[in-house]
Amino acid sequence: MIRDYWIEAVPNICSADPVVLERISRVFEHNQSAQLLHVDSSLDVGRSVLTIIGPSKAVYSAITSILHVCEESINIFEYNSIHPHIGALDVCPFIAIDAHDQDRLISDSYSFAQLTSEKFRLPIFHYAHMAIEKERASLHHFRKGGPTTLCKRLENSNIQPDHGPSNCHPSLGSLVLGVRHFMIAYNINLPDATLDQAKLLAAHIRKHSSGLKAIGWYNPEYASTQLSLNLYDRDITMPSVYNLAIKYAKRMQLSVGASELIGLTTLSGLGIHATDRALLSDKIDASIDRLQLNALKPFDPSMHILDLQISRHLGTSIFL
Repeated sequence: MIRDYWIEAVPNICSADPVVLERISRVFEHNQSAQLLHVDSSLDVGRSVLTIIGPSKAVYSAITSILHVCEESINIFEYNSIHPHIGALDVCPFIAIDAHDQDRLISDSYSFAQLTSEKFRLPIFHYAHMAIEKERASLHHFRKGGPTTLCKRLENSNIQPDHGPSNCHPSLGSLVLGVRHFMIAYNINLPDATLDQAKLLAAHIRKHSSGLKAIGWYNPEYASTQLSLNLYDRDITMPSVYNLAIKYAKRMQLSVGASELIGLTTLSGLGIHATDRALLSDKIDASIDRLQLNALKPFDPSMHILDLQISRHLGTSIFL
């Protein structure tokens, strides 16, 4: 039996269609224990990142309902995007709100994945802390070549799912599911960089930590190349990465522009730690100004900082 404790889920959906997102939002009218905190959606990229929190049973139930919506609304084999992907619900990480719950979250997520693969006849792969081999810890291991290539790898027995059939679902494709720590998805505009220069800059930044993923790409939403970053290490913050980008951009005679958060951040992701509670609002504002987080789209601390959101729902102050 799945035991109840609070978790976060961050499902990535291969759609930004308002009709699909409205159907997903209605899931939470019938499942009021799980809270949809935030939806970060890009029509140009065709992708939406959801942030959900709640008791574990309620969150797992919400993910099942979202999969039903995806199955009925998205055909991954008719989908095109600059963002790597292999499934309609492409990747679904789970995060323990209390780090002491991580071991049971891994166990419960394994059981959830088994039930889900049987229910949908869907191949499911584990990554991050649930990976059975080191190379499978990375999303790139599954995403390289896209959904059609992964289907061929399955059919040819070049890769085995952790659960489910050895053939792709006809509309959902496949799903990568895992347990990880808090991660921050963060993009930095490079106003005068070519795509090749953006890729080279990303390569320089990747060298600094195994807990930092970076690619250079062109984002049509802003008509600009960007650094697209995932920050997995608590010691790597948005300000520290922004400073790294400025350092290497100067060497390449490039400028660094505004930045944007995808989904939510923790206070520590803004470079604000548990010892910094005094004048917290001023410190948040200073980080927002430094990173130009309000320039590309609105940044509301009460909505975009996970610590503040969870504290409000739990009725107690927490610092993630």
